[in-house]
Amino acid sequence: MTSAASGESGGASAFSLERYDASKAPRLYYPATVDGVRVGRDLVTGATVPAVLIGAFVPNTGDLNNGIVVATDPGSVRDFQAFARQTGNELLEQTSANDEFVHFLRRR
Repeated sequence: MTSAASGESGGASAFSLERYDASKAPRLYYPATVDGVRVGRDLVTGATVPAVLIGAFVPNTGDLNNGIVVATDPGSVRDFQAFARQTGNELLEQTSANDEFVHFLRRR
């Protein structure tokens, strides 16, 4: 499974489940209650944070780019093709120059 996104800078990336490694996933803060107060807790270290951080990544854990394919990766050509097929989006054009790959998609 692959999904794609385009940033304001014009760069593009895609998430490729085939390239995702669960052992490299960053940890998240989970909800907990300490002395009657709702907080976030890192389940590995037990560290607590304000509740507003529940669901946020624990800093310096895992790889935030795990499963991400950037458009400088030759594999992005295949990944964007798969994304278009799986989502029904139209792949208009793919070009490459100077080790950079450009993918033009039309959302359905």
